[in-house]
Amino acid sequence: MKQFASVGYAPGVSVTADGEDLTFEAAHLRMRARVADQQARRCLLAMAREPVAADSVSAATMAFLRQHRLVTDTTAHPAHLQSLRVHAEASMPLNRGLPYSPEDLAGYEARAHTARFVPGTASGTVDLPPALRRRPSFAPFDGPQAACLAVSTVMSVLRTLHDPDMRLYPSAGALYPVRLIAEQMQQHASVQTQYDAFSATFRQRKQVRAAGEQELLRLDPTLAAVPTRFWLVADLRDVTAKYGSRGYRYALVEGGHAAQTLIQVLQQAGAETRPFGGFDDAAVARHLQLPDGWVPVCAVGAVPRPGGESFVEAEELRSILVNGQSLYYATAFGAKVKGNQRECGFGVDVTAEGARVRARGELAERLTLVRSRDVLGNSNGMAAHTRFSAAADAALLELYERHCYLRTWFSAIPATRLSVPDTPLAAIVGSLCRSAGVQLTLIDMADPAHHVPAVMAVVHSLRHGGIITASGAGTSEATAAERALREIAKALFYRRVLRKTEAFTSSNPVTAAITAPWEHEAYFAHEQVPPELTGFLTAGAGQRAVASGSMSLERLRTVAAVADLSRHGPDEAVWKIARATSEELLTVDFGSPSPAFRERIRTVLGDGVDIDARWPHPLG
Repeated sequence: MKQFASVGYAPGVSVTADGEDLTFEAAHLRMRARVADQQARRCLLAMAREPVAADSVSAATMAFLRQHRLVTDTTAHPAHLQSLRVHAEASMPLNRGLPYSPEDLAGYEARAHTARFVPGTASGTVDLPPALRRRPSFAPFDGPQAACLAVSTVMSVLRTLHDPDMRLYPSAGALYPVRLIAEQMQQHASVQTQYDAFSATFRQRKQVRAAGEQELLRLDPTLAAVPTRFWLVADLRDVTAKYGSRGYRYALVEGGHAAQTLIQVLQQAGAETRPFGGFDDAAVARHLQLPDGWVPVCAVGAVPRPGGESFVEAEELRSILVNGQSLYYATAFGAKVKGNQRECGFGVDVTAEGARVRARGELAERLTLVRSRDVLGNSNGMAAHTRFSAAADAALLELYERHCYLRTWFSAIPATRLSVPDTPLAAIVGSLCRSAGVQLTLIDMADPAHHVPAVMAVVHSLRHGGIITASGAGTSEATAAERALREIAKALFYRRVLRKTEAFTSSNPVTAAITAPWEHEAYFAHEQVPPELTGFLTAGAGQRAVASGSMSLERLRTVAAVADLSRHGPDEAVWKIARATSEELLTVDFGSPSPAFRERIRTVLGDGVDIDARWPHPLG
């Protein structure tokens, strides 16, 4: 597209002529200047009607107009320039030139409230994560107590938003008009960090705080008190070239999408957030040194969540690259307790942030278990999530998954094998198995009485009966398979990468009576296991693809109850902890089978099951 160099007056600027004298009026000044050249006067008056070619105005005149902020100029096509003028018009303070009384304003607000809110307390509302909860006060953001986010957190958020595997940025037709600038306020300066596409790195720029710093934030003093700000700005050049004046609207919509994603990412990073819109756009553009044709859209302030994630003393992130795809293994460390011990949470995912979140959630689970040990006994049927409804569903699925696992193991009936799905995680697990010289088999272990998919992943060898197992359940078989594969990936990563050992040990590492959950798994993860003991797991005659479609959890909800244990957790405001229990599903016992466990097996599977012959089970 052909580009034009155009110039026009800034919004709100008017020009009148009195002979050779021109009077310029704007919100910030009224100025009278003598222009002797008739052609120059005509050009300056014509600019009040529409933009003119930039080369029709002398360099000296242009410098004069720019000095007093009277013009908007850019090397742009007409739609771009029009959008910049529309943005500038819309960015003027709302009450400038609008005579309304306090009574008028109260009436506007009352009418808006009536149109927006349901009278009284609405029932059946959705359980919201903390990032979406609107508090009655903005105390974490107001005043001197507002703290800066850690630099490492800011950089982690920026990398997450720019990670090509995440695809978090909105596109507007693959043009990506939104840009993100992180700003950390210091005593006398601010540090601004932005992704530089030319060097493919994050560049930092230190901006000395000007005397008028508060001016650009004067419409929202709370924003001025927040030392960590994320500015969302829009480059309108290409989006208006493709869509015309509609491109401006698209850029604003995409800016809203980007702000929503940014808030969710900051929430996962342990920050409280608040979006802001009350600032002087022109002053912000100068403060951020935005290029011509870029405009600020909104800002998101962020402060560390009070008490949030404080239970995570340290984190460790490991990764490997398998066939061009990364696999991340995160460890979240809790505080040391008596005996110099500490609880840990582990998480595996194809993204770094996904692994870290899973590790934190598992640590929150384990800390809740420790604090409630007298009540809970073990973590069977426990789950953590930032939403209680999601934690409750995950707890139900874990309880059901363990039921299906024990049902499969103690009944010893060969199950239908499933084809390994074509997913990035499945490809990584397959490569890890091939490098270790072992086989991977997925089996359908669902209990048909409950109509919910469940899958077991079995790592085994053709030379012996050793097995490493993991399982998963979900509303779809694909989800169940992915969860089982993620757990088996965690086991393989630990053995092959962290311990640098083979998948199976040469002998049984458990030489005494089994007392701990991990010993159940280790008891079967060696080369001396007889094939006839475990071979039935992979001996199913048929094989099929993973089924499509989803199922409801309503049947499970009728046979299980869910309790809210968040009050026992390390951070009730963020992590919701749920525990599911049932009198009809099999539940896990460790060490030796208790009388209650034996009775439950007989009730669910019948009297024909020889529990002692099948004990111990491999579920760790």
